[in-house]
Amino acid sequence: MQTINRKIGDFDDLLFECDLSAYGKTNLDIEDIVFSVKKDEKSADDSIFLKKYSLNEISFSGTNILSILVQWDYNEYTKVSVGQKYKAGLFIKFIGDPIVDEHVDQIFNLEILQDFLRI
Repeated sequence: MQTINRKIGDFDDLLFECDLSAYGKTNLDIEDIVFSVKKDEKSADDSIFLKKYSLNEISFSGTNILSILVQWDYNEYTKVSVGQKYKAGLFIKFIGDPIVDEHVDQIFNLEILQDFLRI
């Protein structure tokens, strides 16, 4: 499982690549994209961090292979702890599907790191 390391106060967008070719879908088939961070898989989706394309918190470019940017501002760390490991996932809801597709290649480990300057 791949680990994403994120320092407290980091404000750079998270970048993911998603290949829709295997689905036979393109960017025009996307209704929503959801990025969720949880302490464990049993936690509620919004327990730590939840971002959605439909709320303009996620953007993407590309047609079949997408570059997806998830916004994470410097002041959005109130629900996380330094050194704690979390689970993170990126999921797509396609037009016409009743729910978000959770058949993804991987769920990520996410670790929050202490910033050096502790600003």
